[in-house]
Amino acid sequence: MTSNISEILQKIREGKSIEVTYDNSGIILSDYKGVSKVSKEDLGEIKKIARKTKPKINKTLFSLLENIIKILIENRIQFKIIVEKEIHLKFSLDNYLTFSEENIKIFGYKSKEEYPLSLFFNHIEKNYKYKFYKPL
Repeated sequence: MTSNISEILQKIREGKSIEVTYDNSGIILSDYKGVSKVSKEDLGEIKKIARKTKPKINKTLFSLLENIIKILIENRIQFKIIVEKEIHLKFSLDNYLTFSEENIKIFGYKSKEEYPLSLFFNHIEKNYKYKFYKPL
């Protein structure tokens, strides 16, 4: 299924976690599956709790995410956005950013010049406090 940026932003606005990949026809948007070691019986209980706790994303943070997503899509970079108490933008298991209203934590990168961070870092450093955490 080919998607567009507005569909992606709408899912995030609704508090849904997503995964973005590409093929010859364009953007492929799918629900984020995650990794789980939970039995099917327990999963029903977890889903009930998860439905009740829908996070609110403030306008400034949402605007930042929108700018970053547009840049990632223009460059056809695969990514996942996990919406929890904080928002996680993942490129791989080791390379990701965690967004909160106060600051942005950057994992798996040594500097702002590393790709794909270099493409959108100017949007982060303008308005947010940020901190790099060493790769494991």
